Amino acid sequence: MSEWSVAQETTTARRRHGQSRAPPSPNTIPPPIPEGFMLVHFDGATKALVGGAIGFVGLSSQRAISFALGRFYTAFDHPFLIELMALRDDMRWCLSHSITNVLFCGDAQVVIRMIAANDSSHALGGAILKEVQVLRTSLARVSFHFAPCRYNRAAHTVAKHALSSMVPHLVDHRIVLFSFA
Repeated sequence: MSEWSVAQETTTARRRHGQSRAPPSPNTIPPPIPEGFMLVHFDGATKALVGGAIGFVGLSSQRAISFALGRFYTAFDHPFLIELMALRDDMRWCLSHSITNVLFCGDAQVVIRMIAANDSSHALGGAILKEVQVLRTSLARVSFHFAPCRYNRAAHTVAKHALSSMVPHLVDHRIVLFSFA
């Protein structure tokens, strides 16, 4: 909430000084995908008193969709936790499928910042953050990027579909993405 308040103050101050938006900073848009890497967008969706769901979509260096997976979690409806769980499950899946050169993109800035800062002291989600840091060391080449919502729509669509389907295991959701194309 405090980050949102600061962002609103900054935006208001920029408008007063005639600046409509800040210039893009590094790691704020999906990077180009080098040969031999996978770009994986991750996202979470929640519904109060119902639960949360995760979605992640992998793109090859030719930007072809390689996978689109989603899963529902009954007991989790906190947005921060579900974003962390999306990243963690995404990393686990990549490792289990020998995908070790990965660019991860998500639209939760606080998650990306905590990963970059190697900070797992957060009271809410600290154990998941620690697991993400351990998984990170198992990947050969990895980077984490913030992707504004407009670049993260595929992962968001998968997470929303997983939330509505309420299936508690990873399910392939590529058909959902192709039906929106």
